[in-house]
Amino acid sequence: PRERVRPALLLGAALLGGGLVGALPASSLAVAAVPFAAAALGAGLVTALGFPYFARFIPGGEAGTYSGVFFSVRAIAATLALPAAGGLVAVTGSYRALLAQGAAALLALVPLRRAERAGAAREAPAPRPALGRVVAVVPVFRSGQLSAVAAGALEHVDEVLIVDDGSPAEISAVAARLAAEDPRVSLLRMDANSGKGTALSTAFASLLERPQPPDAIVTLDADGQHPPERIPAFVEAAAHADVVIGHRRERIRGGMPFVRRAGNALTAAAMTLATRRRMHDTQNGMRLIRVDALRDTPLSPGGFEAETRHLKALARSGASIAWVEIPTIYAGEPSSFHPLHDSLRVGREVVRGPESAPLQPLPGAAALVGVLREWWLRLALGVLAIIAIGLALPRLQGTDEAIFREINGWGDGPEWLYQALDPHSRNYALLTLLAFASAALITRRMRFAIGGAVGLVFAALASDVVLEIGQVLFDRDRPEEALGAAADRSHDRHWAAIPSYPSGHLMVTAAMVAAASRIAPRLRGPLFGYLVAVGITRILFGAHFPLDVVVGGIVGWEVGLFSAAMVRAAGLLPAASPQPQPADPVALPAAAAP
Repeated sequence: PRERVRPALLLGAALLGGGLVGALPASSLAVAAVPFAAAALGAGLVTALGFPYFARFIPGGEAGTYSGVFFSVRAIAATLALPAAGGLVAVTGSYRALLAQGAAALLALVPLRRAERAGAAREAPAPRPALGRVVAVVPVFRSGQLSAVAAGALEHVDEVLIVDDGSPAEISAVAARLAAEDPRVSLLRMDANSGKGTALSTAFASLLERPQPPDAIVTLDADGQHPPERIPAFVEAAAHADVVIGHRRERIRGGMPFVRRAGNALTAAAMTLATRRRMHDTQNGMRLIRVDALRDTPLSPGGFEAETRHLKALARSGASIAWVEIPTIYAGEPSSFHPLHDSLRVGREVVRGPESAPLQPLPGAAALVGVLREWWLRLALGVLAIIAIGLALPRLQGTDEAIFREINGWGDGPEWLYQALDPHSRNYALLTLLAFASAALITRRMRFAIGGAVGLVFAALASDVVLEIGQVLFDRDRPEEALGAAADRSHDRHWAAIPSYPSGHLMVTAAMVAAASRIAPRLRGPLFGYLVAVGITRILFGAHFPLDVVVGGIVGWEVGLFSAAMVRAAGLLPAASPQPQPADPVALPAAAAP
């Protein structure tokens, strides 16, 4: 049944990836049989249901294109998997790496969980009111085809509004003659050449101010690139859309210059990522916009980049966007689009984030003192816990060693696991880079991006201060010193040169992970999973007793939360969102009382 396809796919991806992960520590075929069977079942579900589920997202009339992409990507992935598997085996020296490679199937859970929202966006929108009066707006600067464009548009619209954007005298005379000869043609003159976006926004504002504004506005370039005979198709598409945009499929056959073609492709891809909605031809100036959508999201002045900014704002506002295919026409007409200057301005609009409030000035020292007052007791309790457990270590040693032997006996796994989780400095640097990048993407402010990195560095330094207190007071033996040959050390590595209690690596890592989770809350789950994996492998690798790991992790986590609060109080991170307050029961209506 249709409603069970997605849950079955989620189950299949989880069984496939999870089964292969579960087979990693297996030491015999009998032990691996169950996880391998789960992986096989998952592979069957994914193979059988992958395309049927994918097919429900294919837009009408594009089945061939999307189906070709689906099977091409699957074939390419299968082709790349074999040499990738061989490379992993060669690098790690173990065929277990093949299981880790297959575990990448778990990544499919992310798009599958989000796919329903994408599917809802693709559902046919509700019908819009029928269009009555439609006006075509034609900005002109130096095109010689204005007469033909205006005459063609008048066959399909009620009025043509020509915007003379500071055009030369001969073109300005043509515009004036067209307005004088036909009452359905009106003329709006700009004082000087102000750019396409400014010309269009001025025309839109004048139309909206009329006592009886049109129901929709069609924009056409005056150089003949936008065929007026396609206007009826735009009107038809507007029956289920707020905005309709031309889509030039045959860009190569139509003679579009390579630079423009490449720029359009990059802009469309970037806009798709920025808006999370499929964008086909973002630079196409042939558009139909319903007046209601234009009132809610007006076009701001500017040059060619203004249309990009407007389309991005429309997409983010939730406006329904439809696409109508038009031919690609480049007939040698001079273009006002500057390949370098205007392309850079368009690209800037694509990557620019949503408008945000201006940065507030940095707070004073009082904010930092307030955090210290709030946190000093929790930090003091953490230090006291280190001391109390350290004093009790002689009595806890037997239990701690027994738990260590149980976990350490699982084996330390392949070399790649050690290389992924143990190198301290590299992983600290990666966590700092993650905080910087996350803060940059979330806030789009350089101050906060730097604050994210500062927060993790401060967390590492603060945790090291607390760590030194414990390691100065207690000099606990490492497992290899206390247990000798009974401790299984990762590839015969030695740990005796470094103090053991509490675990320094866990305390610093926990502090950095806790701070990073406050900077990027959506990454809290993966970050916590990484911390748990590091903690377990500290025991598997024979580096620490379990108590060292637990104390280091808990106290380090508290230090990390304190560090994030300090950096936020310093104004280097945005203020935390206020928590919703519970409803006041006194304010409830009397009828709600039992």
